[in-house]
Amino acid sequence: MILKSAHTNENFRSQAPIADAFAREASVYNTILPRLFKLQTDNDISDPFTGAAKYYDCSLGEMNESILMENLKEKGYK
Repeated sequence: MILKSAHTNENFRSQAPIADAFAREASVYNTILPRLFKLQTDNDISDPFTGAAKYYDCSLGEMNESILMENLKEKGYK
């Protein structure tokens, strides 16, 4: 597993939409990918998309944004 965590440096955070980026990524793992996988299964897609890390959980608290996911390096991804 890996824990992707947000910068806590105030200067960096004032110049980048950290909270929004983490919220969007969590939405992809929580909502979009499960719907995509179900759509592929329901329609017997012969070559489905499987290129996403397994998602475990996230924290979207201010200054504590993080996402816990599978480490794809263990599967040979670089």
